[in-house]
Amino acid sequence: MALDLEHRIEYSSSMTNDSPIRVLQEANLQSLTQIRDEIKSLFSRYGSDSLESTETLKNLFSYLSSRNQAVSFLISHGYSWDAEIILRSFYETAAKILLICFAEDDDKDILINEFWNGLGSINDRKRARKAAYAEQIFETDSMSASIFSALQDDGTFNLQADGSKLQRKRLEQKWSFSEIIEQLDRQNINGKPLKGIKSLLHIYGVASHLEHRALNLAHIQRA
Repeated sequence: MALDLEHRIEYSSSMTNDSPIRVLQEANLQSLTQIRDEIKSLFSRYGSDSLESTETLKNLFSYLSSRNQAVSFLISHGYSWDAEIILRSFYETAAKILLICFAEDDDKDILINEFWNGLGSINDRKRARKAAYAEQIFETDSMSASIFSALQDDGTFNLQADGSKLQRKRLEQKWSFSEIIEQLDRQNINGKPLKGIKSLLHIYGVASHLEHRALNLAHIQRA
């Protein structure tokens, strides 16, 4: 399959004078369109709008799609490193989708509750704390100060995270990318393991390395 695609890219680029990356992107777009249509079909056949898991997965797939579009746009304009950095959130979202989809029905409800309520309140608290620091540098009646103040509103956001600090740390660890991959690696789908899933740890690590490398280069150029 991969070899066939490689031959088609070489043939198409020679016939159209397009760059290989351009031809690859067009092939990628066609594939993603088919995948998107299949996902929509699966939701219409098996999903129920009354289920919170369905709504959660729709949101995650929508975010996954937007990350893919951002990556494609950046590569089109020659920003390959930046595209790799955006891919980090793509991989993270894809891992969450797999974790929820492959979970047993009873476990799905637990995961959805953790995702929205457990992690949600933890992130709300962190954002509120950082917003309080940022609010201090603006005039009290300024628009910026009002925005940062709104992020600390416990009537809008859930700032009362359940559990102890240790329990919250464990929940964050459970939903970290590396831990999700470890969980998926231990699963059997229809009696078969998810072969190759751990390879994403290396790819994810490369994206992280590039992010730090880009920051280092920015510091060097400034110096």
